[in-house]
Amino acid sequence: MDEYEAWANWRRTSTTANTDAEKRSGYPALNPTNYKANITNGTIPRRLQYPTSQSFSNLTNYKAAVARIGSDGQTERMWWDTPN
Repeated sequence: MDEYEAWANWRRTSTTANTDAEKRSGYPALNPTNYKANITNGTIPRRLQYPTSQSFSNLTNYKAAVARIGSDGQTERMWWDTPN
């Protein structure tokens, strides 16, 4: 398993059980760890950042994409990641 698959599995199974159905789902409630120099300040990453090469080789489209999502940070929501 590589780091991208581990991240995807963590996001897929990381829930906080609020309802009885969620509690019966069997998925664990995972909590992020905030260690020194953590770039997400202890929050769960929501997306992967664009490769730094994009800001050099594809600057116009990179700026347009970043403007649509707010920033190139790992905690920005994607179009499908809506708040509950």
